[in-house]
Amino acid sequence: MRASLEEKEVDELLRLVAWREKGRLCTVQDIQILYISCPNFGLMKPPLLVIHGFPISSFDFWKVYNGLTEQFDIFLWDMAGYGFSEKVHRTICEQVDILQALFRKLNY
Repeated sequence: MRASLEEKEVDELLRLVAWREKGRLCTVQDIQILYISCPNFGLMKPPLLVIHGFPISSFDFWKVYNGLTEQFDIFLWDMAGYGFSEKVHRTICEQVDILQALFRKLNY
């Protein structure tokens, strides 16, 4: 029983590492933000902005990511303080400001 639990933990860790490698870090308002985006976001397919709830992260969408990319140009991000983004506290209004600034910085 313990061996299979350890295998599950290793599988989860490997998925997490692969997810991190899929993303990019961008500094916005002096905060490191992780995002995952299609190279031509919104140009080839309809754009889809995926926003996680609290207290989760973009990684919680890993199971549906590939299916969504078949139909949409996906943009996911880890809000400030969550996932692989810098651990700082921001209000929901400040999170919106950060996302807008990130989009401007990426020319979206």
